[in-house]
Amino acid sequence: MRRLAAIIVLAVVALSFAALAAVACWRESDTGSPASSPASPASPDAAALPVPPGADAASRGSSGRTAAKALGRVEAASEEIGVSSDLTGRIAEILVEEGDRVEKGAPLARLEPFVYQSRVEAAKAAVAQAVARRKLVEAGARRDEVDAARALLEETKASERLARSSWERTRQLVEAGISSAQAADQAREEMEAATSKVRSAEEKLELVLNWARAEELEAAEAEVAQRRHELAVAEAELDKTVLRAPIAGTIVRKNLRVGEAVSALQVQPVVTIADMSDLRVRAEVDEIDIARVRAGQRAELEVLSGSGKVFHGAVIRLGKTMGRKKVASDDPNERQDVRVLEVLIDIDEPDELPLGLRLTVSFVE
Repeated sequence: MRRLAAIIVLAVVALSFAALAAVACWRESDTGSPASSPASPASPDAAALPVPPGADAASRGSSGRTAAKALGRVEAASEEIGVSSDLTGRIAEILVEEGDRVEKGAPLARLEPFVYQSRVEAAKAAVAQAVARRKLVEAGARRDEVDAARALLEETKASERLARSSWERTRQLVEAGISSAQAADQAREEMEAATSKVRSAEEKLELVLNWARAEELEAAEAEVAQRRHELAVAEAELDKTVLRAPIAGTIVRKNLRVGEAVSALQVQPVVTIADMSDLRVRAEVDEIDIARVRAGQRAELEVLSGSGKVFHGAVIRLGKTMGRKKVASDDPNERQDVRVLEVLIDIDEPDELPLGLRLTVSFVE
């Protein structure tokens, strides 16, 4: 009986729902319009629909001026340039302070120059030695060397004449039967030895007189050129011990101090410089708002801290690659995993804004 009662209750409920549906259909067919629609503006469900990220009151229909919003950060048009050293050494002096305005090429810091100065002096000495060697080759043999070679030649010629005369006498005595053939052979050998010494002395004199041969001159010139190149390298390294400004700008940060070491293997900027005469804003536009931003579009910039002052600018360039957010607001509920596109905005009135200042960017139509 209990099961039968439950079945009867369910049947009554089903009939009640069917009756209500029939009444609703009759009212719709009688009036020609639905009683209520979920998409109607008056519907509570429609009022609770979420607003897309980046949209504000204008995009929801209040004024229609703002196309999209984004967060941005102030930077120099030149961007920040870290001035570092490609030498290994220790900082001896830093010549600037943060906020100093410097011209291009102005000295910013100095490294201890002792090692590099010593290399320059050694290279200069090597150049001087190579030049002296070249002059020696060009000048040829010294006068005393020439005189000694000529004296040796005259001496050997005299010995050769004496040996030849001895051999002639011995030969005549052999022919007359007075002397033996052995004595003639010995005299002939002495004459031939003396003749050989004369030829050797003549060759030595010729070598002394023609000391500066073409090959030796070329070798001397090549050595001079090599030593001068080594000197140029040493002077260039010495000049690098003075760090100079790559652009005209303002010192925005001192990263190292006097006495700290720098290394060619681990590059670390000594100071950071930027040209703050031309500022811009790098905004990060959410990927769903990219279609609402274009080059040349006007933008309103307001400090994120809410000072109330509004700056104006124009979009000068849109990035070509999506990336992760780098500028965060103070909202703890802000999503950090969204993809953004970087957009550069030129500021009309920079007003000495500090680098890195966060701004709210409104792109307007």
